[in-house]
Amino acid sequence: MKVSKALTLTFAVVAFSPSSKSAHLKSWSKRQLILYCERNGLDSSGSYMDLLTRVEEHQKSNASAD
Repeated sequence: MKVSKALTLTFAVVAFSPSSKSAHLKSWSKRQLILYCERNGLDSSGSYMDLLTRVEEHQKSNASAD
C-alpha cells in the first residue's frame, strides 16, 4: 500500500511538473504512461513505444499552447 501511494505521488509530480521533458518519459513504466493517457483523455492502448510517442506529442502540444 505504501509503495503504491509513493509511486502515485512520484508519478503525479513528474507527470504534472512544468519542467518535465520527454527525457523523463523514457524512465516511465508502461503503467505510468497508461495512467497519464487515461487522465488526459488519450487512447491508452498500444505498445510501450506507442504510448510514449502519444504522451510526448501531448506534452509538446500542451507546452506550445501555454
